[in-house]
Amino acid sequence: ETPGLTDYVVSWVTTGGGWIVRRDGQRMEIPRHPFVLPFHRPYTVHLTPHRQNSVLFSAPYLEDIATEIHAGPSQQVSFDLEATPTPEAIERWRVALNASTPVLTDETAPPLLRMNAQRPLALALLQLAPWAVVDLPEPLREPSMARTRLAVEYLHHHAAEPITPADAAKAAGLHTRTLQLHCRRELGMSPTAYLRDIRLDRTRRELAESSPQETTVGEVAKRWGFVHLGRFASAYRNRFGEGPSQTLRG
Repeated sequence: ETPGLTDYVVSWVTTGGGWIVRRDGQRMEIPRHPFVLPFHRPYTVHLTPHRQNSVLFSAPYLEDIATEIHAGPSQQVSFDLEATPTPEAIERWRVALNASTPVLTDETAPPLLRMNAQRPLALALLQLAPWAVVDLPEPLREPSMARTRLAVEYLHHHAAEPITPADAAKAAGLHTRTLQLHCRRELGMSPTAYLRDIRLDRTRRELAESSPQETTVGEVAKRWGFVHLGRFASAYRNRFGEGPSQTLRG
């Protein structure tokens, strides 16, 4: 049993096996491919006789590396623990691991050499499973709030799908009313408003990475579930201080 890891850990077994049971009751069979262990979440692990390998990344280090991709402030990284890595992602991880291991296990390796070995491995981890940065207030990081945190992370990981806060509550083993109360108290808004803001953020990212020759504001907005473009533009301007067309034009 563990009350929750404070490092990001990638693990894989070469012999034997077992399963992990999260605080929300979800059971996950331990796969043969590399996978990310639950972070800041209580869980129990059940193992047969086995051989297991793990790589640990300190939270500040990995979260700083992640800013190179999401271009925001350093925040907690939430991995989608149910996603299966692609064969290409697994191969990138193995190549980076094989190249980094001789350096990282050499105590005499110079600091610059170690840094240049660590960074590709961290980037390979960030390609191993889908993830999102989730800026959570301290109360939601407490073990007693693990199910609410899981529901909030569910909203981040499934924002592109036709989900509702009720789906997130069900996935976390919560009553929808409990999720609503906790979100209003700790996030200052309802789960519905929080999900809308996630989708606005994703819309902004897609607009910023596109050009007017490739797409239109309407197409991107509809992909993220915004039907009424006037209301979308108003909500977008209120959140980001500029209109979506300005973001698309760069």
